[in-house]
Amino acid sequence: MTTSRSPRPALLRERLLTELRAFVEDNYLYLRPELELQDTDRLLELRIMDSLGFVELVEEVQTRYAISVADVDITEENFGSIAAIADLRGSQTSAMTPRTLDVVLRASAGRVGLLY
Repeated sequence: MTTSRSPRPALLRERLLTELRAFVEDNYLYLRPELELQDTDRLLELRIMDSLGFVELVEEVQTRYAISVADVDITEENFGSIAAIADLRGSQTSAMTPRTLDVVLRASAGRVGLLY
């Protein structure tokens, strides 16, 4: 017998990568369609975004996932690539109860049109 559970960490991370990649592509790569963005690409180094874009990305992550990122955590190490953001977000969801995590994921899915 199987029971309904929250997504496993690998599934959650993959979902975060997909959502974050879509956001960056839609908002920052529309003028660079030839660039194939990789999850580990350094967003500032490749000039995918500037410092204002970096601030917008932090705000989007906080709003989309209903989290608060401390000022000391707003670094290129944590927000410099899609993979880094997914890892930061994943570490914050590990402290959530399964019910809270499900609510956050469902709210996020509604914003980007993804289902799980």
